[in-house]
Order: sequence, then C-alpha cells, then structure tokens
Amino acid sequence: HPLMQVHPKKSRAMSHFWMFTSLLWAVESVSTDAQVATKSSCFMQLGRARQKSETVSFDPLSEAVAWTASSYGECSLSCGKAWQHRVVECRSLNDEKLEDEDCISLPRPPSSQQCDCAAMPCIDVPCSQEHHAQAELPEKPRASEYECLGCYSLSEGDSPGFGTPFRDEACMEWKNKSKCRSGLPFFRLHSDALSQSLCFEFCAGHGLDLFGIVDGVECRCGASKLNHAVWSEAEVQPSNQLPSTAHSCLAAEHADACPVRVYRYKGVFESGGVPHWLLKTSVADANYVDSIVAGRNILLSMEEDMVEAAANSATSLQVQKLQGPNWERACPGCLAGREWIETDTSPPAGFQHVWEQYHVIRYIFLPGTDDGRKEAFRVAVQWWHEASCIKLVELATWPAANIPFVKVGLTSANSCSASVGQPSDGIARINLGWCRAMRHTGAMAHEIGHTLGMLHEHMRSDSVASYFGKGPHLRINWQNVASNMVGNYRTRSSTYTGSADDGPGDVHVGYAPYDFESIMHYPRLLSYNSQTRAIGYNFDTIPASNNDITGKQDRISEGDALQIADAYQCRRTGGHSTSTTSTGSVVSSTSTTSTSLTYTSTATSTTTAAPSTTMSTTLPPEGSCVRNENCAVNAWCKDAGYISWCRSQGQACPSPICVFEVQVSTTAETTSALSTTTLSTMTSSSTSTGSVVSSTSTTSTSLTYTSTATSTTTAAPSTTMS
Repeated sequence: HPLMQVHPKKSRAMSHFWMFTSLLWAVESVSTDAQVATKSSCFMQLGRARQKSETVSFDPLSEAVAWTASSYGECSLSCGKAWQHRVVECRSLNDEKLEDEDCISLPRPPSSQQCDCAAMPCIDVPCSQEHHAQAELPEKPRASEYECLGCYSLSEGDSPGFGTPFRDEACMEWKNKSKCRSGLPFFRLHSDALSQSLCFEFCAGHGLDLFGIVDGVECRCGASKLNHAVWSEAEVQPSNQLPSTAHSCLAAEHADACPVRVYRYKGVFESGGVPHWLLKTSVADANYVDSIVAGRNILLSMEEDMVEAAANSATSLQVQKLQGPNWERACPGCLAGREWIETDTSPPAGFQHVWEQYHVIRYIFLPGTDDGRKEAFRVAVQWWHEASCIKLVELATWPAANIPFVKVGLTSANSCSASVGQPSDGIARINLGWCRAMRHTGAMAHEIGHTLGMLHEHMRSDSVASYFGKGPHLRINWQNVASNMVGNYRTRSSTYTGSADDGPGDVHVGYAPYDFESIMHYPRLLSYNSQTRAIGYNFDTIPASNNDITGKQDRISEGDALQIADAYQCRRTGGHSTSTTSTGSVVSSTSTTSTSLTYTSTATSTTTAAPSTTMSTTLPPEGSCVRNENCAVNAWCKDAGYISWCRSQGQACPSPICVFEVQVSTTAETTSALSTTTLSTMTSSSTSTGSVVSSTSTTSTSLTYTSTATSTTTAAPSTTMS
C-alpha cells in the first residue's frame, strides 16, 4: 500500500496505529467527498499529515523513505557461481535507518548480483544458501521516477534570480543561520519550457536527488542527507537543507500559494547516490557541487588532474622530429605518451568480438581503495571497452616482475591524476583522490585517457594559434589561469592532431579535427583570485558557440574513440584490413641480386602462407645498423630508459638509433605483402599476424647492414609488439 512508503514513528506500535488511523481517515474521506478523496493520498506516494488536512504542516524529509544500496563488494566464487554482495537498507531522506517493512511499497533492490571472474578477480568462499540467484534489478528510473515532496516557503530575501549565474555561488560561503536559497543550494536553471521532468533530469543529471520549482519559473537543486555520494563524509550544514516543515503539494492550486514546490527522486540510491545511468556531469559541475558541500570555493586548480607533474615523474613523452605538421607522424607513436604494446585476440569479458586484436593494460587497486571508487572506476573501464580496442584487465595480486601494469588508488586527496602512457619502468599510476563516486566516473575515464597516452585536447598545436593552416580554436585568458595550472594549458607538439598513412586498413590518415567535446578537454569556467572572487573565464572558444560544450565528461566522444583507434591501430573484424599488426606495403621484386648474404634464412613454399606464421631470425650484433635520424620507426627511441625497459621484458630490442633492413630476393617476378617484423639485436622470435604471403618460388630473406644492393627493399620494424 502506498501509505507504507512513509514511516510514521520509530516505534512499531505507533507505526501500526498511525497507518490504521490514516486508512480510516482515507475511507471516511472517500465516503464523504469523492472529489477530495481522489486528490488525497491513497494514491500519493508521500505523507500522512497532509492527507488529513491540506493545511497541516509536516516534515517530508522524515516521512519520505527510499531504498539505499551500498557499492558492490569484491567478486566471490561460491556454489559454482560468482557473486558480488552489498548492503541494502530502508532509510528516510534524513538518513534514519528504518525497518524493511517501511519501504514495502517500493521495489526492493537485490543485495547480490552475479559477476564474471574473467572481468574481475574472484575470491573463493564456502558454499552457502545465501548465494542463490537474486531477483533482477528493477528497471532503470524513468523521468516519472519522482514525486512531489511538499510546498515550501521562500527564505527571507530569496526570489527567482533572472540573470544570475547558472552555477549560483551564494551558498559556497554562506554565514547566515537562515536557509540558503530556501534549502536548495545548487544551480539555478531558467527555461522557457521549464517543467517538472526537465528540472528532474537536470538535477538528477548532477547527482542531486531533490529539485524545486520556484514561482513556476526557476529550477533549483538540493540533496537530502541520504545522498551520501554528494555529502560524502562532510558535515551537512543546516543552511543547505530544506526546512523541517512544509505543506501538502495539494495545498494550493496557484503558484503564489506554493512558492517553492519541491520534488524528490524516489528510486533506489545506488552506491549511496543517484544511479550513474542518470548522471550527465562535467568537471566544472562536480567542482561546483563539491564547493557548496565544503562551504568554500575549491579552486579547480586544486581539484583538476595534475598531469604535468605525474607525466614528468613517470613517463618521457615521445616526440618524432618532423619538418611538417605533427599529423604526419606515424602511429603507433602519434600520441604524447608511449602506447601499451601487449595485444590479445580475445575481447574483454562480456563484450562481443568486434576488433581484430585488443591492447591489454593490467591494473590493480591499491590496498585501502574503497568499494565506491572501485565500482565507479570499473564503470569508467567499461566506457573505454565500449569505445575502443583497449582491454583493461583487473588483477587480484601484484603481477610478476617485468609485467607492465597500472596502480589505481588514493594517493593524494586533493587531485585526480594519472601518468601519461606506459612509463619506462612499466608501472603507471592513477590517483583517485577527489574522484570518489559514480558522479566522478567521467573524471576517471579522463584519467584512463592519460594512461593510454592522451594529453588534454586543448594542448594541441592548433589550439591557441594557427598551425599549418589549422586553428586557432581557443583564446586563453592567461591572466585568469592559476599559476600552478599554466602548464596544463600550454600547447605540446606531442599532442595528437592526426597521423600519417600507416598502411592498409589505417582507420585515419591526415589531420584530425579539433574536438571540443573530448573527454580530455577542460571546461570553460570562471577563475578566481586569492580572495575567491571571480575574475573572468579561463578561455573562450573559437567560435563562441562552442563555449558550453567543452568539459563534458558523460561519455567518450567520437574524436576520443578515433584518436585511440588510430594510435593503437584498432581494426574491426570483417573490415578491409588484412592485418592489425602489419604496417608493411606490397613489394615487387624482379631481381635476385644482393650484396650481403649474411644472417639469412631461406624458405621454399608453393602454397599461400596463413597468417600467424612464426619465423625465427638471427640478427646482427647491436650497433650494426643504419642510423635512424628521426626516430620515425621507434617512436620512443630517445627515451633513456628504453634499453633497460627492453631487458625487463626478458627480450632484446632494436638499437634505439637503428633501422634494420629486410631484403627480399626472388627467382622470378613476385609480389609479396611483407608483414612488419619486430626485430631484435639478438636472436628473437617475431610473428606475422596479418599478411598473407603468396609465392611459388624460393624466397630468401636477408638482414643487411647497407642499402647498396639493387632491388633491396626496406621495411621498417614496427613499434607494436604482441
């Protein structure tokens, strides 16, 4: 029964008494006045007091109830199935724990769900009856998943603020004892088409479970004490909460009699907050909400990711020296950070096989990382799985020595940061400081982007100045940029702007358009001086119509997906590409002449060689090579840690300044598709995973030191290693 959705008193006896008398009143009202009964609340999801009289005041926050569910814990294997468990409780919006019976009219969310041991580490636990299958999760909330909480009065001096900033900062440093913005301290939205559903979607999209419409013209947002994802461990200031008394939503038929009509999200509080599938937030919005909660302006320079410091300490950014624009760089090697080189042909657990190969990146949570951060980070991982051929694999224990991986956890509370690309020591780092809840999932996906090798979009060479006829796209207001954030706005020639033709099946060739919607782009927002006074915006977009689309972190943009697909050579299955690792071209030879016949392996074939044919080649000693002046082959060859990193992998690598040449000799005119081979300065094994070599004659492949022979063909070694 809907009346069970409120808890009348903490006492069970009083609870039963009040429910009984409420039902008697409802029956009586139906018998005496059918019209009033229809308006009254046998059909309302809230409140008893206002059912008796439309003029009697009551405390909706104490009476309204909801299910709240903690984040899921670790995956445990029991009874032949893998499960995750969480705590599910019935609570009031004032965060008072109630009996489950008080929420009986609401669908109870499951306390367990099945998990996949291939997607996350599993812990073996004894089999018990507790691990039987649970009910399916309820449907995702729709726009109708809200209800009217009550009619509230405007605080003294409060009124709709036409012309006020969208992110109203009045409540950041509120010193009065009165309610700030009538208890709805977050945001002020005006629209010619303002409605309850629009206001709900707006506030819920920012993780806020309360919303109110002021005088029918302004939408404001609030958060109940039950919304732990917003308040975290901070003390909830009374000035940021609704008054303890209100009137029934049926108290008035006109807006002037109900100046602030407040509604609440009535679905399940997942991981202590509004479910992540309703969220549509940005760095600037998350920073703004956190500032209201903290009671002071948390400058974005404190809260944004400190990529510069993290990159300098962990990774040497790779640069290919070019005479022309930097979109003429080859991929791999076209990102600012080193790409991760391990590949696999199987997709992430739970995903369809849509890519010919996947680039594997292992990660492990640091001890002490809470379940809320883990759950949000796993969602961010899913975003990248859906958008690219990246395969992030969670580890249960520290990997063996020499295996590259990422440490994920809380190392600094005031920042959310990451190293760029695969570091030379093989250990990358992601700090989830202020990235703590589902509403920070986009920020976590942003940090994963850094780990993949991406820099901020606004650090491109064409961002603030014309570059080979492209740009500018931004006007940086340097006087409004905090000194410790200047480095995160300066352009870097290593930032991706496109790439050269990398061979058959290349997903992108040439200049890549500037992406204002990139998850790697900073938002446009007001900057502040030392007295936290607004002094102006950090930048303006060119054109100005793109000002409001920067800094959104609710998805991986099309430009982000293209950048990773190009850099990691992601090729879809069934496409026109013949190989996902081959960057060689078709070579035609009409001569058998060669001047160097050393280190030669010979093979005779009369059939078409299938892909994934492994050949072993003995290579010349280190130092015997053609000098690679511009590092076009080994994009990270200037890295001082390159050789030591190679040794840590248990194998040798090409000399950082070398280009080994592959010579093909045939006894008849033959056209062969050469698969690029990862070469070594010692004996090594390389695998051709894509090209089909068709020949009906004896073919001799020689590794030479020079290029003086007629018809000698050079194929550059690939920077992609399986």
